[in-house]
Formats: sequence, structure tokens, C-alpha cells
Amino acid sequence: MPEGILVQPSGTYIPKLINMLKISGRRKKDLEHHAVLETYSSEFPEQDVLTGEEASLFRSALGLILYISHDRPDILFATKALATWMSYPCVKAKAALKHLALYLAGTVCWCIVEKV
Repeated sequence: MPEGILVQPSGTYIPKLINMLKISGRRKKDLEHHAVLETYSSEFPEQDVLTGEEASLFRSALGLILYISHDRPDILFATKALATWMSYPCVKAKAALKHLALYLAGTVCWCIVEKV
């Protein structure tokens, strides 16, 4: 571009994420994470841990978000916090993941322009 270099994730990843989590048609979010989003700690009491297909879905969706986060610095904190739940995903972490996906769906056209 004449203004500089445009850095933007591929347009296919966010719709794929929304379809994977089955959250199409929901209201978009204005913030990338809840104020109560926290990183995993082994000192937490046992929570509703996801197992089997639900845990696999969480990890796959988070993998897409990890890929997208390199081009979207606004989601780095939420991505880092969610990545700590990769080993023991729970219902709370899945809700935060869906929240982040809805934020991405509402900001799909955001990008970075680096001036050269």
C-alpha cells in the first residue's frame, strides 16, 4: 500500500473459528476478554474440566486463535491467559474462548499498517 505495509490475518480463520464453536448469529463483543479472565493455576479447586471431544474442540479453536494473534496485538493478553488452560480446559475457559471469538467476529476488518 502507498501508506505502508498492511498486516492482517487471512479472512478465512475467523469464520472458521465461529463455525467450529457454533456461535454464529450471537451478539458481537466490544472487549476481547472478561475482567475476571485469569491464568490457570494448579492451586485452583477442581472445576468442571472438559473431556474428550469438548477438550479437543477447545484446543483446536485456541490453536486458530494462537495463529491469528500474531497479526492482532489487541488479543495477546486474552490469548496468553487462555493458553494456560490448554492442559486442563474447563467450562469457564471455554466461555472465555467463545467471548474472544465473538470479539474477533466483530473486529474482523481490523489490521495493522506499518509505515515504511
